[in-house]
Amino acid sequence: MTASEDVDSEIRERFQQHIVAALNKQYMDWCKTAYDRLALILLLNQFTRNIYRKSSKAFSGDTLTVDLCLAGIASGHDQLLSIPQRSFYSMPLALQQGYIDGGLAPLEHQNDSVRLFAQLAEYSYTECRRLTENSYHYASNITAVPLTFGEFS
Repeated sequence: MTASEDVDSEIRERFQQHIVAALNKQYMDWCKTAYDRLALILLLNQFTRNIYRKSSKAFSGDTLTVDLCLAGIASGHDQLLSIPQRSFYSMPLALQQGYIDGGLAPLEHQNDSVRLFAQLAEYSYTECRRLTENSYHYASNITAVPLTFGEFS
């Protein structure tokens, strides 16, 4: 997705109060269903990148979204979603880069994302094949950075 100030402004206007509440863990009751958990993941992982673009706050929900994603996968929530929804559900694992909570983000999360996106690409129907293959290649490329250079750039 290409950066757009218009999209960022609309997301900020419509969702900023919800993003702040989610960052403060006020919406953790949304973890009860697969669809609500997906909405929380989108607020914390995708929308933070929009409203806080070019700021370290853009990554403020990363640790929480990885936890939400992993817990959702462990509970089988991801299996209840469509293929495109599962791509967004698993994206936090690919996007967790650099330093999180004072330490280096675990590479196994990126490896998990590559595996999950490979499975999605393998099992996706024709209409979703491009999305899942793009997600797989994106996750693979992100994972290659620390493997090649020893750190995230």
